[in-house]
This record gives sequence, C-alpha cells and structure tokens, in this order.
Amino acid sequence: MASAVALDDTTVAFRLADDRIYTAVKDARLAIGEGEFVAIVGPTGCGKSTLLNVAAGLLKPVSGSVRIFGAPLAGLNRDAGYLFQADALFPWKTAIDNVAIGPEIEGVGRTEALRRAQAALERASAAAREGVPGEIVALELREALFAIGEVTGRGVSDDLLDRIFSRFCIGK
Repeated sequence: MASAVALDDTTVAFRLADDRIYTAVKDARLAIGEGEFVAIVGPTGCGKSTLLNVAAGLLKPVSGSVRIFGAPLAGLNRDAGYLFQADALFPWKTAIDNVAIGPEIEGVGRTEALRRAQAALERASAAAREGVPGEIVALELREALFAIGEVTGRGVSDDLLDRIFSRFCIGK
C-alpha cells in the first residue's frame, strides 16, 4: 500500500534578495502511512514547516519527489487539511468572509459560500456555549476542524479527531 505522504530525496531552496541560494531542506525522506499520527520535532529553523508546506503543495521542491497516496503531487494537495503556524486570517475581512473564502476559492458561488460559513460559525458558537470552561477550547477546536472539513468538502474523520484529543488529554 502506498504511503499517504511520501517525500523522497526532497530538497527545498530559496533565492535570497542578493541572488544567493539558501537551502532550507536537503534530501529529506519521509513516509507517512494512512491514518498515522506523526509529529515533526526539531529546533527553530530546521525545516519542519517547510516540509509541511511541501506536503501541502504550497512549496515546490527544487529536487526529489512528493507523492500523495502514491500519485505525484502537482499543485495543491487537495487531500490535506492544513492549519497554519500563525493566524491565517485576512484582518480586513469579517469572520464570516474569512470562513467563506475557502469555498469561494474552490469555485462555490458567493451566496452558497456565505450560507455554509454562517452555518459553520453557528455550530461552533453553539458548541462553545454548551461546554463547561475546561471543555470549551476542545469543543471549539473540534467544531472548527469539523466546520473546515464541511465547508471545504473534505471531512475530518472522527478517528483522527479522537487521536488528536487523546494525545493532548483534552476532553471531546
């Protein structure tokens, strides 16, 4: 069975302002099986986020290969959900417009994107109101992941959510 994510001899480099080349990751090899929960750990600047950006299709390696479920990755990884390291909101947009932008990028019409975004925000808000203080963060995270999956059409499995929450010992 093919790996869910496979990087083979993947190198990522960036051209600097003075035309020098900075190699962020060199000859990386990684194989992640379907359903595996993996942590990439290392010091600041070692290339953790760069590898994730490559697997998500946000960066293209200068050499090596990236395969998703055995198929070469060309463009964005449509099978991946991705939460950025820092907030990835557009500060000039409202909350509903920030949620609706995903479906709009996927080609969903504005009216339908707004309808989906509104429903997702209402579910997340209801879950937060129903939780007790110690559970609110877990409920908000679970609902946010569910809403992202629903709005984008790429569901987040209950099994994956259970693994995430059990690893961090937070309520579900």
